[in-house]
Amino acid sequence: MLRELTISNFIIIDRINVQFDQGLNIITGETGAGKSIIIEAINLALGKKLKNGGQKIKHNKAVIELVFDVDSSRLSREAHLGIPLNDGLIVITREIYPSGKSLSKLNGEIITQNDLRILTEELIDVHGQYMHQALLDETTHLKIIDQYGGTDLKAVLQEVERTATAHAEILDEINHLEDDGDERALESLQFELRELSRIQLDPRADEELFLKFDRLSHLEELMDHLGQSLEIIDQDPGILEALQRLKRHLAGVERVDSDFTPLIQRIDSTMIEISDIRDELRDKESGYDFDPQTYQQLENRHTALSLLMKKYGMTLPELKAFEEELQEKIRRIEGRDLLLKDLKNRERLLYQEYLEAATVLSDHRKRLFKAFRDRVIGEIEDLNLTGVLFDASFTVKTRGGRHRVDTGGFDDVKFLLSANKGMQPLPLKTVASGGEISRIMLGIKIAMSLQDPIETMVFDEIDTGISGNTAYQVAKKMGALSGLKQLIVITHLPQIAAAAHRHLKIEKLEGLSQLIPLDPVESTNEVARMLSGDKLTEIAIDNARHLIDQMKG
Repeated sequence: MLRELTISNFIIIDRINVQFDQGLNIITGETGAGKSIIIEAINLALGKKLKNGGQKIKHNKAVIELVFDVDSSRLSREAHLGIPLNDGLIVITREIYPSGKSLSKLNGEIITQNDLRILTEELIDVHGQYMHQALLDETTHLKIIDQYGGTDLKAVLQEVERTATAHAEILDEINHLEDDGDERALESLQFELRELSRIQLDPRADEELFLKFDRLSHLEELMDHLGQSLEIIDQDPGILEALQRLKRHLAGVERVDSDFTPLIQRIDSTMIEISDIRDELRDKESGYDFDPQTYQQLENRHTALSLLMKKYGMTLPELKAFEEELQEKIRRIEGRDLLLKDLKNRERLLYQEYLEAATVLSDHRKRLFKAFRDRVIGEIEDLNLTGVLFDASFTVKTRGGRHRVDTGGFDDVKFLLSANKGMQPLPLKTVASGGEISRIMLGIKIAMSLQDPIETMVFDEIDTGISGNTAYQVAKKMGALSGLKQLIVITHLPQIAAAAHRHLKIEKLEGLSQLIPLDPVESTNEVARMLSGDKLTEIAIDNARHLIDQMKG
């Protein structure tokens, strides 16, 4: 159950801290006092997206905290999330900043929105204002039946999802292969492959060829530089002749001063090194033997390769890889008939598997709906909606002349309603009034609540469009349901307020909302106010006491 709610610095709330009890918790207050803000804050703590960014944040950040008292044995394996429970408590905190960014924590540890959703879906069900209008959206009807089915449907839903996913993957392969099999595409691929194959790509050898061609293209320049380099060494006077003269002069000095001997030795070493350089340069020079025919062959291949590289925007290794890719594509296309035949056989088998699983699912849903329908009718009759026929139409979604393949099966479900006996039931969205929709949604919620493990249910003005005896019946139903679940209900009806086990009133004081727990006397006065208006009279208070006795009797 939701034990405690704290809201700080959010819209017109400076700080609210309130404890909830098991049973029926009622929140009342005048229009504009901030009742809807309470629901918005709860939704935000549960991970819902903040509308209008951080415009609703008063100071440096808003903080919303929910404290749940949980029996961990009732949580599914997925919802456990390895949570360390402190005395069975789960504390969910969301901090929201003026920038619109936010941070969620679970028992002080940061938690992702996805993990938070998995957990909170098993803790609390929030039925916000106008959510009963969701019944008018026919895409929700199948989801409601599946939620009612719960674990009974889980295995067959998983099998439908598995076969539908596998079938979609096979169809993707078939479509891809048929796209690849276009004759014009094949001709284009074959042309490109011929163009690349003719040149017999060899990236390593061709990169060597590029280097060799570059050298030969600059041969005259190379030979000129080599010749001048050799002249510098050998000419008279050249480097070697200059070093010889230097050595002779220093030898004269050495005869007088032996300290010069090491210098003469270094000159000898230098002359040997320069002689080696000269010999190597001569070898290089003789190696540049220009053959016009060889050069022409190199130039032709260099040109052809350069054109291909420019055309495809690829390097030599990339061209080779592209050639191999073309070969593989062509092999696939040329062998596509056999492959397509095999894939289409597999597609037929998978479609049959899907059809069998989806048919089992559809049968399960129809059986479930009968029990669900009977329970909902029982509930809405208790809500003063008698003589109503609630039903559903099950039709098959099709595509291409056969049952549509979908991970949720092929059922298309629409809820039907006949408000009067003898009238043909028609789609709910075309015949139900606002008050009827509210009660049908409440009936559905009650019917589903008996199936699911969620302990806490929040209702924001589920009583829209009802009054009088109907309001009394709705209040009695809420009271009965609160024996099984913790209910937190925002209401404008005195009948529902009179059934409260814990009554809270939201008031705006000096522009800020306050949520105030009411004692029995204050609760009676609030019910009297709701019955008669702001002016309290003894008659109104007596009527309130009588109503409270009725609701709790």
